[in-house]
Amino acid sequence: MSLTRFRYFEKVARYGSIREASERLHVATSAISRQIAQLEEEFSVSLFERQTRGMKLTAAGEILFEHARAILSHRDQARSGIDDLLGLRRGHVKVWSIEGMIKDFISPTLALFHQKYPAVTADVVVASSDEVLAALLEDEADIGITFDPPRNSRITVAAQFPAPLFAVMSPGHVAATHQLLTLPDLTRWPIALPDSSFGIRHVVDTAARASDVEFRPSVVSNSIEALRGFARAGSGTTILTQASVEEDIERGMLTTIPISEFLIRAPAVKICRSKDRELSNAGLELAAILKQQAARYQRS
Repeated sequence: MSLTRFRYFEKVARYGSIREASERLHVATSAISRQIAQLEEEFSVSLFERQTRGMKLTAAGEILFEHARAILSHRDQARSGIDDLLGLRRGHVKVWSIEGMIKDFISPTLALFHQKYPAVTADVVVASSDEVLAALLEDEADIGITFDPPRNSRITVAAQFPAPLFAVMSPGHVAATHQLLTLPDLTRWPIALPDSSFGIRHVVDTAARASDVEFRPSVVSNSIEALRGFARAGSGTTILTQASVEEDIERGMLTTIPISEFLIRAPAVKICRSKDRELSNAGLELAAILKQQAARYQRS
């Protein structure tokens, strides 16, 4: 049986949508549908219930999903073991990261890594903090860069650095005249916030409850770019890390004001891996370089 079928099936089962799986795999939806149909014919069962809002696994599908994950995991482990025999002349690493760390942290680090090990390839997936953790726990990722994740006994933190949150707005916004803002201050203007899958939103909501503040965001999005766009347009404010808006600040399109609640206890960006997953030599080397870069990033 082709592993491609298992890979396509696993992605549809994970995301509950052929269209979402298509975007993740960069494969046509028709190709994915065809492979799933062949699986259902081979096992003589329906693997999914087709619903208006997506695909839900049947009981048979649930059984196959667990086995598909195990098969794909064993394939990856076999590949890593063979790659390790060859040292770092070959290898592959899967990195999942929050959007705000790609430009100034992940991209320069991967460039440095590929200078040393040009034959090692890498997948980089941009995701929310919750999705990064899920990818680590489900053996979808070797290394995860996430924002202030909750403690998990199955996750180990290789390195971390503070990432305080700032109020973000256009330079012409009235809030930009302040030297320091509080969470209650930010309720005075329209605000855009990340959705609940983002670590930033978890931190903001926790601090808001502690300050007895209730935000009623005008915009909620899973896109950092959408939040920046809201602020750039002068529509209101948002709350993000400095790294998320550095380019807009350099262009004079956005400015940031410290938020007092996050000066007391700054959240952190953390480089994580699963305790249950043994990294290949390539993964270990990239994790070490990420740790070194994290120390430099913090100093800068």
